[in-house]
Amino acid sequence: MNHNPRPFFLLTILLLILCACSNESSDNVFEQEADYQSEQLHGSEEGPYDDPATVNAYPQNWRPGTLFLTLKISQHGDQQTETKDQGGTKTEAKWDYLLTAMQQRQVMLPPDFTKIFPDYDADLIDAVLLEELLFIPMEQIDPVTEGEVSFSGQVETRTPQANEITMKTTLVEANTKLVDINLDAVRFSDIGKGFEADLRYTYKMDGNIRTTSHYRGGTIQTFDLECCDNEAEYPRFFPEPDRNIVQRVNYPPDANMPAAILETNRQIRLDLLAGLEKVVNNQDPRAIFHPGMQWTLEPNVLKLRYHSETPNLISKGDLLAMAAPAAQRLYTLEITLTAD
Repeated sequence: MNHNPRPFFLLTILLLILCACSNESSDNVFEQEADYQSEQLHGSEEGPYDDPATVNAYPQNWRPGTLFLTLKISQHGDQQTETKDQGGTKTEAKWDYLLTAMQQRQVMLPPDFTKIFPDYDADLIDAVLLEELLFIPMEQIDPVTEGEVSFSGQVETRTPQANEITMKTTLVEANTKLVDINLDAVRFSDIGKGFEADLRYTYKMDGNIRTTSHYRGGTIQTFDLECCDNEAEYPRFFPEPDRNIVQRVNYPPDANMPAAILETNRQIRLDLLAGLEKVVNNQDPRAIFHPGMQWTLEPNVLKLRYHSETPNLISKGDLLAMAAPAAQRLYTLEITLTAD
C-alpha cells in the first residue's frame, strides 16, 4: 500500500492552529522577565487590579479618565509545492486569519504624565520610577468590548499515481466573538526609551474541519471534526530596545537592594534585550514579544502605537505558516489614555 504522509502532516498543522494551547516553556527567558516584571508591578500574583480595597483606594491626586484600545491582526498565507514522491505530488496550502478588537473603559490616571516621565538621559535611571502605574481600572464600571476572530484554511494534495489516495483536501472554517481582552499594564520601559504594554485576550473558536479523500477507483470519503479549544494570547509590546539604557537602569543606593538581586535584575534585562534585538534583526521571530512601539506624551494624554507589516514575524495565528508562509501580515495595536 502506497501512502503519502504530507497531507496528514498538514492536517496536524491545521489542528494545531485552532486547537493548541499557547503556553510557552517556563524556562524561557522571556517568561522569567515577565514574571519579574509582574512581581515588580503588582507585588503579588493577584496584583492591585484584583484587590477591591486597593482599587478603591486610588493614589492621591489621581484623576478619572478613559482608556481606548484597538487591535487588528490580519494575516494570509499561500504556497504551492511539488515533489517527485509517488510519481509526482502537488500540494497547495492557503489560509487567512483576522482578529479585530476594541475596548473602552473608565480608569484612574496620574495627575500629569509628563511630570513622572523618567530621565532616560541620567547617568543612573531610577528603577523605582519605572515601576510607576500609569492607569488603574475602575472595576466598578464594566468596560465596553467588541471583537471577533475568523480563520479559514485549505490544504489540497494531489498524487495521481498513488495506489490508494489520489487526492486529499482539508478545509477549515472557524469564527467567534472575542471572549475577553484586557490591557494588564502600561509602564515605563527598562529596555528602551518609552513604554511597555502587556495585553491578553481569549476566545473559543467555533468551527469545522472537513477532510475529503479521493481513492483510486472513484470512492470518496469525508470526515468532519468540530473544533476548537479556548485560545489565550499574551502579547507584550516594547519600545525600540536600547542597550545603553538597559545598562544604566538600576536601583538608587538608598533602596538598599542586595547586590545579588541587583545583578540578577540586570542579567534579566540583558537577556530580554538580546532576545528583542534578534526580533528587530529578523533573526528570531517571537510569537508574543513585539519591539518598536511608538508613543506621544502630553500632560493629559498618552498615546501608544505598534504597527508591523513584517511577513515572517510569527503570531499565534500564523502557525499554519509551517504549511504556507505568511505572504501578508498586518498587526496594529493602538492605546490611548485620556484624562477627563
